[in-house]
Amino acid sequence: MNNSAVHSLNYLKQFPTPLISIIAKFVSFVSGGLAGALIIMGFLGESILEGHIFGRNLFWDTIVFGTIAAISRKVVADELQAIDPEGAMCLVVQQTHYMPKRRRGKESNELVRKEFETLFQYTIVMLLEEMVSIFITPYLLIFEVPKVIDDILHFISDFTIYVDGVGDVGSLSLFDFRRHGNRNYGSPFDAPKNLRSSQGKMEKSFLR
Repeated sequence: MNNSAVHSLNYLKQFPTPLISIIAKFVSFVSGGLAGALIIMGFLGESILEGHIFGRNLFWDTIVFGTIAAISRKVVADELQAIDPEGAMCLVVQQTHYMPKRRRGKESNELVRKEFETLFQYTIVMLLEEMVSIFITPYLLIFEVPKVIDDILHFISDFTIYVDGVGDVGSLSLFDFRRHGNRNYGSPFDAPKNLRSSQGKMEKSFLR
């Protein structure tokens, strides 16, 4: 994930939003101008920054305007950037070795971008989700998980193997191609579909 971070962010930049860029440029211009003016006033006389507006001194306002300007500049799209979502996604896949079928050939699709973006959320969004999960998790455990408990138990029963000296392990982790193989991904054996790994994940893990 760390190796793919730069390429992932580059992929997300392949979908510039003109309206947001225009607004960000305006906010950056205004806040940067105000911060610059306050800094110049500070050089002319330090006592000026000690003045108060709405209960805050001007030095505090300078920091706020400067921060807003810096953040808004990050949102502005690079007008010289070449738009190539397919190439950007290819670089990501080289690091993650993960490319679901639903994304193939649809790298420029907005739905793919939204799904991909969930992996690289803003810190504030992640914090809010963590807070909401405190209330959602008990609900899921009480009302939703019992609906699929039979499927979970069947999976544990069908895919658990005891290994001497280790204990119970997932059978897919043993790379048992005779039991779980899929010829479409290079396995010498073809197992029943219900015992194969999803999209050849076992075979890919073996190679990597």
